[in-house]
Amino acid sequence: MAKYTTGTWKAGEMGNRFIVFVDDGTRTSATIADGISEESTARLIAAAPELLITLKKLLNFEGLTSPEECDTAQAYQEAREAIIKATGK
Repeated sequence: MAKYTTGTWKAGEMGNRFIVFVDDGTRTSATIADGISEESTARLIAAAPELLITLKKLLNFEGLTSPEECDTAQAYQEAREAIIKATGK
């Protein structure tokens, strides 16, 4: 499986461009992407880890053996949060 930078990905503005970075709570520890011209694109990139995790849960890729084992209420809430993060709405 491909690996990606762990941590909380956030979108932010830098001058007239947007960036996506990892925020460890005290400082920016890694820049994921910079020079992004659209805020919506930066938000979508920043939400990518949560979107991937939630889709994996919904599709049973997290070690579950049947759909009945999936906590759909929790996955639904996580999906809503990821969509809000991605769209700003």
